Amino acid sequence: PKGYMALRSPRDMLYYLGSLISVQLRKNNRYEPKILVDSNLAEVPLFKIQSGVVGKLVGAVSVKHEHMVYAIPRPGVGDIGEHRSMQALALVKQLISKGLKRDDLPQASTVIVGGG
Repeated sequence: PKGYMALRSPRDMLYYLGSLISVQLRKNNRYEPKILVDSNLAEVPLFKIQSGVVGKLVGAVSVKHEHMVYAIPRPGVGDIGEHRSMQALALVKQLISKGLKRDDLPQASTVIVGGG
């Protein structure tokens, strides 16, 4: 199969992952982009997200919002066909941290708390 590679900024990568999350959480939509991971041309999901009720869904990373949980499923250990969600997040995190300088971060203002 033919493929292509496009260079994107870390911001564009985050936007892309956010778009994937949005598409995957729509009802009746199970879109999962696939990537090739080895010389056997095995395709595995690039990014996977699930939603469920608080207390019923546990993931490698999860967020609670308005009585719902959104989670990246825990990958299977040693399973070559497992999704690469955590690797995708780690790559974006590294790219963002490489591009930040000390002056890029907002400066905290001084807060004085007094008692009376």
